[in-house]
Amino acid sequence: MGDFQIDNVDEIVGIFENLNSKERKKAITNSLRKGIGILVKQTRQNLKKIVPTSTKVTTKGAFKGNKLSNGIRVKVWKNKQAVTASIMKDGRLKWLELGTKERTTKNRTKRKTHSTGQMQPTNFFRDAKQQTEEKVFNSINQIISDEIKKIWDNKK
Repeated sequence: MGDFQIDNVDEIVGIFENLNSKERKKAITNSLRKGIGILVKQTRQNLKKIVPTSTKVTTKGAFKGNKLSNGIRVKVWKNKQAVTASIMKDGRLKWLELGTKERTTKNRTKRKTHSTGQMQPTNFFRDAKQQTEEKVFNSINQIISDEIKKIWDNKK
């Protein structure tokens, strides 16, 4: 088991062709997930710098019982050609990333309208993408080789 080594792309392609379609899909899916996992990990670290309590469970409001860091979503496409990481489904993370415009109350009673503030963008996700983009692309070949090796070893 320990003497399996892939030195060039031709060996990877040859072993990959010997796998059946289910094993190929599994290797591709796992490789994509591990690759995007690097980005997700860096995003969580950047978020923790901005909001130190991002790993604690929310106790109030519509997001009760959810951690802020769980708003980072990972989805592998059905055709297994790509994977996406998104923060835009969680409104809290979207506001932290993009910020908000100046907000004011409406004059519904005798009280005058007043400003309720503005959130400045933190760009934690954009920064994480810039920090890890090169690392992900450099390590993807190794990740794919490891996944094919793992499936090949389990097959024997």
